[in-house]
Amino acid sequence: MSQKANQNFVFKKHMTIGEADAENDKKFLTNCFIDTGDYEVLKDTEASYSIVLGRTGIGKSALLEQIETSSDRVIRIEPEELALKHISNSTILNFFEDLGVKLDVFYNLLWQHTFAVELIKHKYGIDSADAKTSFIDTISSLLSGDRKKQQALKYIEEWGDKFWLDTETRIKEFTEKLEASLKSSIDSKIPGFSFTSEGKASLTEEQKLEVMHYGKKVVSSVQIEKLSKIVTLLAEDIFTDPQKKTYILIDKLDENWVDDELRYKLIRALIETIKKFRKIESVKILVTLRTDLLNRVLDKTRDSGFQREKYNSLFLLIKALINLLFFLM
Repeated sequence: MSQKANQNFVFKKHMTIGEADAENDKKFLTNCFIDTGDYEVLKDTEASYSIVLGRTGIGKSALLEQIETSSDRVIRIEPEELALKHISNSTILNFFEDLGVKLDVFYNLLWQHTFAVELIKHKYGIDSADAKTSFIDTISSLLSGDRKKQQALKYIEEWGDKFWLDTETRIKEFTEKLEASLKSSIDSKIPGFSFTSEGKASLTEEQKLEVMHYGKKVVSSVQIEKLSKIVTLLAEDIFTDPQKKTYILIDKLDENWVDDELRYKLIRALIETIKKFRKIESVKILVTLRTDLLNRVLDKTRDSGFQREKYNSLFLLIKALINLLFFLM
């Protein structure tokens, strides 16, 4: 859609067009947004571009705002509402990480769990225990005989005590289940053990190795198999209509929603999760990131098997502020 500029327009004193931040720019965004191709590929659920990169003020948030206003099925997740400070302040999780137990699997599962529950909750309007039960009964009848997908539903039942509540409550519940499993694994070996610096100092080298072993075992077995089946369930049995596209939008990851060290790990896990959810063809997760923040994330979380080129298809680099063009009529 093209608009013709008015060549005779004169700017007057104190007149302004646009704001530095997209959330305060809605006065002009809807009427003055011009797609230069970025919006089109982002909205296309078959296109792999999912992570919008660029410097501050380049128009990343404006793209997400436009997708939200022009789409019927949108889920917006605000980073500061995820209760991730609970993870950052967890005595038990910090204890195991200090010992060398990597929680990468847990961070990946945290995003997968969040997205799966948000998608199901949004599609079926689950806002009560009865609504959740009705959903389980409906889907179970469709999947009778498919043992693997029935296991995926069982996962929802096991972890979904607060399924219909806010994201913060569900993430806290998810984290507390891991904490309880980790604590139980150590209490059975060292009764009364204290997850403090003093407790850590009291361990012999042999005990440290034993604690690390059981910690890694617990983390690596946190419902991985059942949760991976949920993605398949979503792709093959729930989000099957290509005309009904659903978008999950995440912005403001460069703000202080959690301390930097944990933020880098969570963003890396988010990138991994976006790649996994590409399997659901009518669902797209869209994220904005400053380019410098992405580079820090990849640098701080780099491992021996990391290959950046495997992720390049997800990145859409915005090089110039050309998504918001104001044509004066």
